[in-house]
Amino acid sequence: MSSTTTTIKVDGMTCDGCSSSLQRALAAVDGVSKAEVTREPGQATVTYDPVKVHPARLDAVVEDAGFEVVK
Repeated sequence: MSSTTTTIKVDGMTCDGCSSSLQRALAAVDGVSKAEVTREPGQATVTYDPVKVHPARLDAVVEDAGFEVVK
């Protein structure tokens, strides 16, 4: 499996529960091998298989979890 790592800037996380919830959501995506979310500085670092998942899907997971992707 080839893997790619991306960092997504995230707005709207107000507590550690928020970051834990988002981390679980990202880790559950098929093709994601690792997800690490930190409330400060508000980012998600995700390692994934680009054959199985597209970065736009990761952004959608962030937004579906109730947070905003900062471009």
